[in-house]
Amino acid sequence: MNVNEFSLQIKVWRSQLAGLLEYTQKSAAPEKLLSKALEELHIALEELMVAEEELRQQNDWLENAQKLVEGERCRYQELLEFAPDAYLLTDHNGVIEEANSAAAILLKVSPHLLVGKLLVSFIPLTERQSFRSHLNKLHRQEKLHEWEVRVKPRKCDLIEVAITMAAVRDRSGNLIAVRWLLRDISERKLLELERIDLLAREQQARKEAEVARARMTSILESITDAFVTIDTQWRYTFVNSQAEKLLGKSARELTGLRVWDVFGDTINSQSYTLFHQALEQQVSVTYEEFFPIFNKWFAVRLYPSPDGLSVYFLDITERKQTEKALRQSESRFRRLVESNIFGSTVMDFLGNITEANDAFLLMVGYTKEDLRAGKLQWIDMTPRGYLSLDKQAIAQVKKSGSCNPYEKEFICKDGSRVPILIGMALLEGCVNCCICFVLDLTPTKQLEKALRQQAAELTQANRTKDEFLAVVSHELRSPLSAILGWVQTLQNGSLNPTTTARAMEKIEHSTRTQIQLVENLLDISQIITGKLQMKLVSIALAPIIEAAIDHVRLAADTKQIQLHSNLDPKVGRVLGDAKRLQQIMLNLLFNAIKFTSQGEE
Repeated sequence: MNVNEFSLQIKVWRSQLAGLLEYTQKSAAPEKLLSKALEELHIALEELMVAEEELRQQNDWLENAQKLVEGERCRYQELLEFAPDAYLLTDHNGVIEEANSAAAILLKVSPHLLVGKLLVSFIPLTERQSFRSHLNKLHRQEKLHEWEVRVKPRKCDLIEVAITMAAVRDRSGNLIAVRWLLRDISERKLLELERIDLLAREQQARKEAEVARARMTSILESITDAFVTIDTQWRYTFVNSQAEKLLGKSARELTGLRVWDVFGDTINSQSYTLFHQALEQQVSVTYEEFFPIFNKWFAVRLYPSPDGLSVYFLDITERKQTEKALRQSESRFRRLVESNIFGSTVMDFLGNITEANDAFLLMVGYTKEDLRAGKLQWIDMTPRGYLSLDKQAIAQVKKSGSCNPYEKEFICKDGSRVPILIGMALLEGCVNCCICFVLDLTPTKQLEKALRQQAAELTQANRTKDEFLAVVSHELRSPLSAILGWVQTLQNGSLNPTTTARAMEKIEHSTRTQIQLVENLLDISQIITGKLQMKLVSIALAPIIEAAIDHVRLAADTKQIQLHSNLDPKVGRVLGDAKRLQQIMLNLLFNAIKFTSQGEE
């Protein structure tokens, strides 16, 4: 029996008691009737007491239930207030009846101001139709699980939320309210976008990694170095084509096999030690080694990683042979430089002489101390007129590595100049330095000067010879012409004895002159060849001079020149060669007659 039924029963009992009392007052009922009424009244009182007790118990239960409901309501309200998600209660049309603090924060409206507002007013116009569609679904369903929609808080940008809806129905199953759970998923959406972006980037990175791997494989296949990769168990994992050529085995043969099993001879080599060092200490190693198994020199570079080793190696046998030849050549060159056969210097393109051998220092008058003190400066030692030649030579060295030898001068320490022949070549391993080879041209220049002087003397001698030959030709032709003329006159036979005698005299004179000229030529020849001999005797000069005058008298008469002699008889005898002295007098007299005008005395 509930409270309503019990109240109705009390009313019935009250009505019965009231009727019984009225009946008792109006009539004197028989005793049996009264007794019966009292019995019924007693029963009614007992039932009333029982009902009262039940009512009291129900009242206590209701009070306890009310307290429990109030406690649950408080706990429910606290849960709503402290819930991280927004909670709303609306009627079936979406009018907000209740909202927690999270909902107010989400929608940027105070909780009490939310009550009475349509929830759809916080939905953008473009999404309201979809929102209403979901709301109408609750008429047929009890709950709509999480679906996403954008919400427009007051004076804020749109945010992404996930909504869960639950229907509240009466006993007849009619929709009377809707419970809403709104969860801000902006960060989740952002994370999802980031995850999608990361996934896309990961996929792109994988594609790029594949492309890079293919490109790297292509590069490793195309590089001039042999390249292999080895895992931590010393097994080959990659072998490029250059490595196949140098190792004499294909990548298929090597992949998966241990290095030390394939090339057992290398276990006792430097490579075995350095391979283990690089992998164990995770350090890069570079070295060169001769491998007897290949009869070749290899330059090896090891790059470790947690997965193993990357190994680059290059056949440097030819380079090693070249280096050996260069060392031998350098040794020979060094011996040549140190032999001081020629001067040698090393200078930079700014003109600083940093090295010089003894031959060069002796050439320019400087010392080793001057060299170490930096006193040998190319520009300071070069006369201004040769600087342009040096500039051209340095430009040629920079362009082609060397220059054509050229002549210049150096200013010595004492201020004198030394002529030199110089050549330059770029110093190996240095782009701003060159080595210079310097040859002292002083002996050559002196020889050239002597040769030029000798050439000038020879030219002069040749000119003198020509003049001499011209004179001799003239001198020889004159007597011969006279002889020929008188002989032709005699052949005519028309001369008288006096003229004939004169002709014979002229012929004789011209013949003697001719003989004298020939003797003079012979004397000159003997003088040139150093065969002229002198016969020194004590002689008197006067007879020799008078004989010479008589000898040239005819030539003087021909030019109508009168000869007068004035000899001092007191002059004594002299020591000399009579023939040579007479020849000297004849030369003097003939020259005098030759250069004296006709008719003079």
